Amino acid sequence: KDITPVEFALSLQAIAAEKKWKLPYVDGKPKAKGVYHVAEMAKLLKCSVALITEHCKLLALPPKVQKKVHEGELASRGGFALATLNVDEDTFAEVMTVAEQLQEKKEEKKAKKVEEKAEKRGKVTPTEASKVTMAAAKAEKKKRVEAGTVKAAAAKVAQSKKEEAGK
Repeated sequence: KDITPVEFALSLQAIAAEKKWKLPYVDGKPKAKGVYHVAEMAKLLKCSVALITEHCKLLALPPKVQKKVHEGELASRGGFALATLNVDEDTFAEVMTVAEQLQEKKEEKKAKKVEEKAEKRGKVTPTEASKVTMAAAKAEKKKRVEAGTVKAAAAKVAQSKKEEAGK
């Protein structure tokens, strides 16, 4: 069944509650490794420990971030990146605005490259035309911010705040 990363994380939380297991981020910030039942959960679901741990991180995110991941506006890896960066809710809005701008520029650059490649040859092959159309449709449909873009945006916002503090 297709479920979102947030739905998967909530399912992990429900299973853990039913089995009276503790999970990192779900039951507070991570402590010693032996305290949690991540390995048991991974064995039960036949998946990796890393997958369980990453999805548990989503539950530690502010509700606004969880909503963006759930709605597909933010890649789950972008949510994981925000979790490791410990971005507060005030900064989150700023990071997302910058990230959306960066993602848009990235998509435009990609489409432009395909067009330039076609122009150099003097003709547009059906494959290249299809790539441009699909890239544009994908960007319009998803409008999803990827993890690398989130990290770059967070760094940019942190730098601007640092500069403001220095003034």
